[in-house]
Amino acid sequence: MNQHINHVGETAGKVWHFLKQNGKSNLTELEREIDAPRLQTYLALGWLAREGKLDLTQERQKTQIWLTE
Repeated sequence: MNQHINHVGETAGKVWHFLKQNGKSNLTELEREIDAPRLQTYLALGWLAREGKLDLTQERQKTQIWLTE
């Protein structure tokens, strides 16, 4: 189980770095750019959201994600 948690943490780091470099992104683009499995990406987003590091909204049927910092 800990191995899976480590992968989620690594994916959270990829998400954070991508958003830091690129600003607001939609979920489809983010998934494609970080090249991680969908479930792992969603878990990483939850991790970052729980830490208060990102926010998201629904805009024209696309989920938009950005860093709060």
